[in-house]
Amino acid sequence: MYGIEYFSDVLKKTVLGLTSEVSLGRSSCNTLSISEPGVSRCHAKITPMNGKWILRDLGSKNGILVNGKRVKSHVLSPGDCIVMGSARLRFIELGRPLAQSPDTDLLASTRSMDPSEPFGEQKEREISHQMGLVRTFLEAVKVGVAIVSPEMQALYFNSGLEHPGSSDLKAPASIGVVLACPSAGQRGCDPGSCVQCPLYGFVKECFNRQCSLGPMEAPWPPAKTPLKFLRFWITPLPYFLMGDPLCLLTWEDVTQERTIEMKLEELNRDLEDANRQLTQAIERANVLAFEAQAANIAKSAFLARMSHEIRTPLNSVLGYTQMLLEEDLKEEQKAYVRMVNRSGQALLALIEDILDFSKIEAGEMSLECVSFSLRETLQEACEIVRPKLQEKPVKLSWEAAADVPELLMGDPLRTRQVILNLLGNAAKFTKKGEISLKVEQAHKEGSMIQLLFTVKDTGIGIPQHKLQIIFEPFRQAEDSTGRLYGGTGLGLTICKQLARLMQGEIWAKSQEGVGSTFYFKAWFQECTQPPVQECIPENTEATQAQDLLSQHPLPAMTPPSRPARILLVEDNPINAKLAGLMLTKAGHMVETAKDGWEALKLFTAKSRELDLILMDVEMPGLDGLRATKRIRALGHVDVPIVAMTAHAMKEDMERCLESGMNDYLSKPVRKEILLNMVDKWTSRKRT
Repeated sequence: MYGIEYFSDVLKKTVLGLTSEVSLGRSSCNTLSISEPGVSRCHAKITPMNGKWILRDLGSKNGILVNGKRVKSHVLSPGDCIVMGSARLRFIELGRPLAQSPDTDLLASTRSMDPSEPFGEQKEREISHQMGLVRTFLEAVKVGVAIVSPEMQALYFNSGLEHPGSSDLKAPASIGVVLACPSAGQRGCDPGSCVQCPLYGFVKECFNRQCSLGPMEAPWPPAKTPLKFLRFWITPLPYFLMGDPLCLLTWEDVTQERTIEMKLEELNRDLEDANRQLTQAIERANVLAFEAQAANIAKSAFLARMSHEIRTPLNSVLGYTQMLLEEDLKEEQKAYVRMVNRSGQALLALIEDILDFSKIEAGEMSLECVSFSLRETLQEACEIVRPKLQEKPVKLSWEAAADVPELLMGDPLRTRQVILNLLGNAAKFTKKGEISLKVEQAHKEGSMIQLLFTVKDTGIGIPQHKLQIIFEPFRQAEDSTGRLYGGTGLGLTICKQLARLMQGEIWAKSQEGVGSTFYFKAWFQECTQPPVQECIPENTEATQAQDLLSQHPLPAMTPPSRPARILLVEDNPINAKLAGLMLTKAGHMVETAKDGWEALKLFTAKSRELDLILMDVEMPGLDGLRATKRIRALGHVDVPIVAMTAHAMKEDMERCLESGMNDYLSKPVRKEILLNMVDKWTSRKRT
């Protein structure tokens, strides 16, 4: 059974049971007469329909609000709050027992009493005792508690809370005053003065929706400079006062918590800013690294191109001067030709120094680890330097201590390069006296052995304050040294870097006018295997690349058993004529092609007649690499193809071999090396 509950006074409650249609209004002819302001004469009607009760507006002036919403008709549910003008009613279910459980909120379960209802002294004492217990519990909790009406009035609040300036504050009071809001005056919290207050909207939403809300955090007071942070919760109560619903508002001071959170947020922002700066720095570093890498690639490409472009004409200069020296010339003419040849060799050495320095600077220099005879390496180095001393009264000698092993594992080319540079400098700056090369054991760990190389001369010497800068790039002891003795100032820099690669070091001692002593330490491994025999004609990048191709010595130059038929592919007419002259004078038959397409055409027509192809790499149209691949693709895998190119880097040799070539020659090409290479491959084919 259902009814309408109506409070006509603070403690006066009227309950109208619903059995049939009822009318509501100010007129006494209505079933329930309500004499409140704003209530029309015949305001509304409640009609039963299919077990439901329907509330209808009868065209009243002020309308009807149900649970805060204006309606024309509404299907009522127990607990619905009905507002007609100033009157407040509630649709209830009659005869429903009150749930009693250990968790029952006694304050929420307390209902208003009608004074006309019989009320005994015992029941009064019981209710007073229960309410006293409730107040005692609420005073003990550590959070703020208040029972709030829709008008933002606190009908009850913890008396133990601190209210600045209002220590004697008593209920009822505005909730703003309870919370010490300076904007809450005598009028309390009203929409006009508290439109920006988050608590006002929070409480109103709870009354409108009739549901629990929270938590909601807000700086307090909201209208002035915040002094603290409060966290609010609100819950509707099943309790009405004069027809007004009530809510339970609780709050706690979270100022310390929010202060910590704000500091953490600030630290997080600082950390994010630092991370962002770090990310930007990493991105900039990556860009700079990429630019540096691109610049390094561009520099390497430039040096490779420069080397190629210089080697191409230098091949003709050195080749033709070598051919001229074989002719019957006058001594004066031969002297001129020798000077031209030496100038070309000096230019070639300069190119090799620049390429070596570039590779070391880019971190691309690597060492071999092969077996070799150290004493043979020392002998070869001295024999290469000895011709420079023929016109000087200088004695050159070398000595290896008895405890130095005969065979070592290491890089013979780079070891000899350092020794040659030190001996070459000694020969350059020594006019008379002696140059000695000594090797002794400095340290030994298992099979690893550290050797100390000492090159001592009786030359012009080096000032003490210059002993460090001579190992820096493009630096010499004196600015005039380069003009008097030549050189680029790269030799000792390269030696220093090679010594580091060998896990060693290099340094010097000197006295002006007496001489200099250079020391070079490096680590090697003892070896019992026979040394790898290598042809090391000269200390260049090209010859080092050629040495990697074979572990057998090139045969000595002898007249060919029969003339070889050779296809020479060369786009430079001067170099083509020079190579053809060297080959024909040795008794070979040569056909020339100026590019890859012409070479393919000639080879296809005479593939059975040709014994060897000497292939330039860089040519217009079809280059040597692609031409080689096409020849191999046609099934001609037996004909040997030897690269003969001004590309002198090790990676150039690798590209040639990957394309299908059998061997590699770097320009400038010496006549004896060219003829030995021809004999090497044509003799294999005949065999």
